[in-house]
Amino acid sequence: MISVSVIIVSYNTRNLLQECLRSVIRNTKDLDYEIIVVDNQSADGSIDMIRSGFPNVHLIANTANHGFAKANNQALAVAKGEYIFFLNPDTIVLNDALAQLFSFCQSDSRIAVVGPRLYQCYAREHHPSIRMFSQPILVILSWLPFSRWILYVHHYYIIRRNQIQDVDWLVGAAFMMPRRILDKIGYFDERYFVYSEEEDLCLRAHKAGYRVVYYPPAEVVHLKGKSSEQEPIQASRYFWESKLAFFYKYYSSSRVKAFRWGFIKLIQFKKLYSSSHQRQKYDQVIKIISEYKKKNNGE
Repeated sequence: MISVSVIIVSYNTRNLLQECLRSVIRNTKDLDYEIIVVDNQSADGSIDMIRSGFPNVHLIANTANHGFAKANNQALAVAKGEYIFFLNPDTIVLNDALAQLFSFCQSDSRIAVVGPRLYQCYAREHHPSIRMFSQPILVILSWLPFSRWILYVHHYYIIRRNQIQDVDWLVGAAFMMPRRILDKIGYFDERYFVYSEEEDLCLRAHKAGYRVVYYPPAEVVHLKGKSSEQEPIQASRYFWESKLAFFYKYYSSSRVKAFRWGFIKLIQFKKLYSSSHQRQKYDQVIKIISEYKKKNNGE
């Protein structure tokens, strides 16, 4: 039996994906695993690279960009592993991380999600991967002038980044789940094209009585945002649409409506004291939130 299925969803990340695959193979010993890559219609030679350089990789070549959630679900439909390791293509696996996560996950049947410590560069600068569940009020607070101090306290004092700990949710760049739990709580919610899908999955795991655990002995480099940098405007749209979809799913419509109104007012106020370039970004966010409201509520 295959112990771990490594699932990677890729979109125009040929060189990064190549290094990611090499790192998995190089740093995974004494573990029966398979690698499944779902390519979302890349136009950079990713498919040819996989076929020629990694013939043992199970490749699913989509003829359209189906997004992150749906592509992962495609891979889950054919995965044979007892455990599933979701991995971004802009990552480098270190120190036998897969085997470490696999062993730790096996130690407690209540563990639904376990994620490694992430670094955001090869110099091993810490990349905070622990998150609190999203709340409308917290999003508003994060856009206030003093928000950076709140985040500093949260990431460097409240979160014990060097200790194994139970958390709300983990950044989806790299995390492992038992297949039996995925089959029980359900796969990725395809309402999210990209962003928020891992938060949603972790929340469902919590609601089912399972644990989500940060496990820093296992290490992965995450070259943060390399995929989204290709289309920053579209990435921003996906982010805010996913955030609103998450709020609509778990909060009352009246609360989400109040959030939208208050958040737009806050951004309009911030525009008054911003550069022209920044004002363009703020206008984009206002437009996304307003269009989402019209699309989903007929207003």
